[in-house]
Amino acid sequence: MRAVTAALALGVWVALACAPARAENWAPAGGEPPIDVRPAAPIVAEPGEALVVRGEVLGEAPAGLVLRVEDGHSTGYPSRVNEERLFPPGPFAWRYPLSGQKTSNGYRVLDARDIRRLMLFEPNRTGRVKIDTFAVEPAAKLPEGAVGYSLGAADAPLIGGLVRMTPDDPRIAGRHPVAVRRPSPDPVIANGIVDVERLRLAWPQGHARVSLWLEDPGEWETLPHPLQRRVRVNGQDVVYDQLTPQQWIDRRYLAGRDREADAGDDAWTAFGRARGGLVSTDVDVGSDGVEIELAGDGAASTFLSAVVIEPAGRTSALEAVQAARRQWMIETFPVMPTRSAEPAPVFDGAGSGAPLRVAVAPGTGVRVAFAVGGPGVHGRPAVSIRTPELGGDTLNLDLYAAQRRLDRTGADSNLLVRTDRLLRGDPGSLAISAAEPRRYVAWASAPKDAKPGLYRGAITLDAGKTVAVPIEVEVLPVDLPEPASPAGFYLEEAPHLTWFAATRADRGRQLGCDLATLARFGVLGDAPGLAPPNREGLATFLDDTRRADTAGVASPWLAYQAFTRMLWGEGGDAAAEDLKTAMAALKAAGLPAPVWGLFDEPSNFGGGAVAAAATSARLHAISPEVRLGGQFNNPADRKYLDVVDVAIVNPGFGIDVGTIAQLEASGREAWLYNTGAPRFTAGVWLWRTGASRYVQWHARMPTADPYDPTDGREGDVQVFPPMPEVCALNQDIDDALIEMAEGLVDQRWLQWLAGRPEPQAKALLAGIVRDMPVDWASASSDGAARAGSIRDSIMSLARRLK
Repeated sequence: MRAVTAALALGVWVALACAPARAENWAPAGGEPPIDVRPAAPIVAEPGEALVVRGEVLGEAPAGLVLRVEDGHSTGYPSRVNEERLFPPGPFAWRYPLSGQKTSNGYRVLDARDIRRLMLFEPNRTGRVKIDTFAVEPAAKLPEGAVGYSLGAADAPLIGGLVRMTPDDPRIAGRHPVAVRRPSPDPVIANGIVDVERLRLAWPQGHARVSLWLEDPGEWETLPHPLQRRVRVNGQDVVYDQLTPQQWIDRRYLAGRDREADAGDDAWTAFGRARGGLVSTDVDVGSDGVEIELAGDGAASTFLSAVVIEPAGRTSALEAVQAARRQWMIETFPVMPTRSAEPAPVFDGAGSGAPLRVAVAPGTGVRVAFAVGGPGVHGRPAVSIRTPELGGDTLNLDLYAAQRRLDRTGADSNLLVRTDRLLRGDPGSLAISAAEPRRYVAWASAPKDAKPGLYRGAITLDAGKTVAVPIEVEVLPVDLPEPASPAGFYLEEAPHLTWFAATRADRGRQLGCDLATLARFGVLGDAPGLAPPNREGLATFLDDTRRADTAGVASPWLAYQAFTRMLWGEGGDAAAEDLKTAMAALKAAGLPAPVWGLFDEPSNFGGGAVAAAATSARLHAISPEVRLGGQFNNPADRKYLDVVDVAIVNPGFGIDVGTIAQLEASGREAWLYNTGAPRFTAGVWLWRTGASRYVQWHARMPTADPYDPTDGREGDVQVFPPMPEVCALNQDIDDALIEMAEGLVDQRWLQWLAGRPEPQAKALLAGIVRDMPVDWASASSDGAARAGSIRDSIMSLARRLK
């Protein structure tokens, strides 16, 4: 690596004397970013060398940093690397390999041997970030006597100590070896080569320890799924799998389902150490060195990401690679302090405890939350439920146990936080400890014809000792209107059920059960999973539509990608004809037509506004009854509004009361999407803005491994995480489903209040409107608390009016 010159000040630079880059720390005096390094001669970074940032975030909130790297071909934002990271409070490190980084437009890899500028800045300028190291550090080396190979593309990121091996390497034998490049979780296993049938590596005669990393971590919804696989090292089988689809689902796809995050877990202990498909064994080595053979039932069976060879009986090189992976995971996905759930009363079995008392109207439900723990309470509980009862009439009570997991703080965030939002439908499966009470959530619901009065029941958990949780549900004599504006989730098929012929028939069955579970919570504004209605998929599309209609999904629902998938795959003319055929088929079958999604977001539509307008005009001309919708997430997207009938908008575009009124006044129906606040949006904000619908991402959108949020560009977003059985009696759910259900109940109470003639009701309504901000940011800042307070005040009035 050449010597470089650079000068640093807060936002300015001047030339300094030459110094070896590896020895130079460009952190500014005082440690405050920005840092701007412009070397007099290009920095030449060797494979494995990394830019290292160390510092500290002061205060109690996370802070963000942006790293900007330019080479000789960089002319602006799209042609340079722009990487943003969040860091929790406290000391942090950020290790950024300079080789193998793609520019922002994704079209090319930065030239690590021609780096012209390095810049680090804090976008929000909080002044709470102090930097003490900003330097290029040399690549690490493996212990003496060991060799390591990282398979993949020549320009992929590389961890120090490993040597790159590309598909054209003569030591690789296969029909068509191809480099695989995944976005995550770490450079060792995110890169590899598929179709490696044989790999021969030199090693002296005698004995050797050979370690292989064999797992392709996958991307988007797909986790590669070999059923038959054999891996041999010098004639010795180290992997021999003969699995059925269900065995693979149980052993691999659902491997992380029962893992819980302890208070001290990090990204490595929770996820990283279980990934990579590591096998390690001692073998005899002859004159031909080490020969690795891979075979199986498809390309995924012949994937290999890395090989380490060291003297037999030693594991120091293996441990060095795993330590580098661990460091990468911990630095890339730091953990925020535990996010506390809503406080819940703790029952410890020491006394009878005051009953948990809640109130509902007929045809609605309510959350009941509590925790169980304390001295003598331990192990998996035996759970029994006495449903709330009054004079022989009973209510419904669904119980869930909250499972502790590390998850991203947002879908695209690199920060992890320990939460317990995953609610297990088998509440007896999770152990209780005395040290940390287990949270439970129940949904108590009253049938539409439930008679008013106080219903009493109990939940009993026997774990070391018996803990009884008495519950009282007051059913009020109130007839609430149905929600004027439905709300729900985007829903797709469970991807793993489509990968095998043996499970493909379960796709539709699980979709039906997902819709039935949503309906049980009163959530009927969903965008159901729909097959593209082309020639091959029209029958399935009609089945999917019939399924949604039978489940009671409010029409017209959004056909999120049914049309766009045809548009991408077939072209505009064929897709338009297929849509015309689908509209006719729906009419003939007596099924409702959806709102057809024209674009996910306008920036994704090829050809821009002109092409979108032409496509819209063509579709309306071919089928005049067609209605088109599009998602808008930026005010700059307004030029696309004229091409849709339904504008589906999120806070990025603007969902203030005035913005929704303007959209409606323009003749377009306004829907809300992806606010990240299910309760407040489904209830108060739909009512306050008058928007017609709200759809939240997503009921089933796992990224590769559904229980590892670190293995993709984004985390897993799923109301329904996959389960061992199709159509489980009581599905696991994310707490977002109960939040959405609560919001729809809030909306119904607000509608009831708005229809009451009494002066007290009119005064309460006027006060709610007066006290509520008309801009989303202000109104939603304490949205859940605001919604709860509003509902409590309306229910209190209902008791007085009765």
